[in-house]
Amino acid sequence: MKKLLISTLILSLTISAFADKTMLKSYPHMRTAKLKGTPGNIAAIPLDRKIYKNTNDRYSNIRIVDKDGRNIPFAVNNVYPLTEKKIYADLPVKLSGYHADKAKKQAEINVTLNFPAGFSRISFPDIKQFESAKINLNFFDNEDQDIGEDQIFRLNPPEQNSGEINVDFPSVNAKKINITMELPNDKLLKDAESFLKKVKIKQLIFLEVPTEPKLANINLPEISRFNKGSLTEITVDAHRIPCTELKISCDDKSFKRYAEVFSKNHQTERCIASQNISETNEIIPLPEVRGQYYIIRIHNADKQPLKNIRLQWKAKERVLMFIPPEQGDLQIYYGGNAKQFPYDIEYAQRHGLPPQIYELGEEIDSPYYEPQIPVINLYQYFAWIIIIIAAMLFLLTVVRMLNRNSDWDSSRKK
Repeated sequence: MKKLLISTLILSLTISAFADKTMLKSYPHMRTAKLKGTPGNIAAIPLDRKIYKNTNDRYSNIRIVDKDGRNIPFAVNNVYPLTEKKIYADLPVKLSGYHADKAKKQAEINVTLNFPAGFSRISFPDIKQFESAKINLNFFDNEDQDIGEDQIFRLNPPEQNSGEINVDFPSVNAKKINITMELPNDKLLKDAESFLKKVKIKQLIFLEVPTEPKLANINLPEISRFNKGSLTEITVDAHRIPCTELKISCDDKSFKRYAEVFSKNHQTERCIASQNISETNEIIPLPEVRGQYYIIRIHNADKQPLKNIRLQWKAKERVLMFIPPEQGDLQIYYGGNAKQFPYDIEYAQRHGLPPQIYELGEEIDSPYYEPQIPVINLYQYFAWIIIIIAAMLFLLTVVRMLNRNSDWDSSRKK
């Protein structure tokens, strides 16, 4: 029984390894990716024009493999630069000790923070009847010792209708706050308690948050350019890069033209953008389309063609995002027409911008690639085999018949 289990295990491992190599035969291109820096939680390989040019629209004909031959799930994600954002967070507090002095027309309340913390903003509800009220803030530590500088101000209406009146001051690390409010008349005291109990203490926090996707300038090689009648046509090699904008400029100081942008695959082309361009409106937004070529047609009408037309392309920076192995380089296989399952997009949703980058080496022919013979060619191949076999059987039958006739003639002569 033990020998049977060991044999079964060895057989399953052999089949698994063979299946991996069989899968890699579908990808004609391979590159080694080397880690720049130290390993982290998230890694990325930038997409370059070679990967764009040789992959399908879903990027499903890409595989990342570690040094042990294991597939690494990945996601194609935009690069989002991080920027510092300032936010104010509400601190948990306890309100107590409300007291109203009708003679002094004052109301006060004590605010105790659940834990000592630095804060630099206090927010009051924006209620019109309490506008211009005078506020005095006194700060205390855990031992009720007066700390920091007292803050005295009036509640001025906010510039924007946010529902709150925010008052900023130098950060104070206090445990307790005494808020005293002086009112223009004692009639407001009946509503002062509910007003003061809506006070919020806020702490300033700086966060790094992603901004809009990062755009990169793309250099697309020009294939042809000509003027035909009132039309100027320019064709560039798109390398299947999904550009997001095109800027058309020229040496003419003042111009107005109608421009169209087409995406072309093989013999099929379609218009993806069109608009009037001028010296003040040179940028054409583009939908993200992965075509082989871009064709730009500028309609000059009865005017002379534009002088020295320049095209500037931009596209979103994209990366293959994945959780890296603990050590070792990676191989990326891509291209071909094999129908494989797509990448695991969940990694892009759970993680932010990767902190490290893998650098791609030169493109080489994959040692595992085996071109697939089209089905129609296989039919032709088998058809010729059948014809040859039928011809051989026919010749064999003829030879046998001739031999029989020869034997029969010999027997008659005897």
